[in-house]
Amino acid sequence: MLSGYAISVSMSSDNGSLPPPHRRSSEIRIEADGQAEFESLLGYDRGDPQRRLRSSFVLDAAQRAQLIDLCARLAVFSTDWREVERPHVGGSGVSFVLSDGRQTARIPRQPIESQRRARDELVAAVQALVPEALRREHAEWRSRHSDTE
Repeated sequence: MLSGYAISVSMSSDNGSLPPPHRRSSEIRIEADGQAEFESLLGYDRGDPQRRLRSSFVLDAAQRAQLIDLCARLAVFSTDWREVERPHVGGSGVSFVLSDGRQTARIPRQPIESQRRARDELVAAVQALVPEALRREHAEWRSRHSDTE
């Protein structure tokens, strides 16, 4: 059980290797103290503030405890996370880096079949931690900028 430990999370997702006008990516970063950030990027240039939207939020103690319990239940830090032997090229994907302060787990973009359910459950849980208003704001922002480069 991981209770009593703090966990930091970085979840990165994108819609694959596409020309800049069509590329969409996001990252959710959660620090051990509950400070968090949701970032959306259009294209590839992280240095262009017009192509990036960042929002901060904070997880309360109950949300942090739920995340810790989920990581324990999914055996995030004791699993030997492995990528499929022949990863497909292109397409959307999600990857993680998690740390409990003692160890780090890296969940690959294309985990082996037996590990996908755990990865998908973690994806859904982390996405659900982002306040609905921020998810909506980011979706609307991406939609407004879908034709621009």
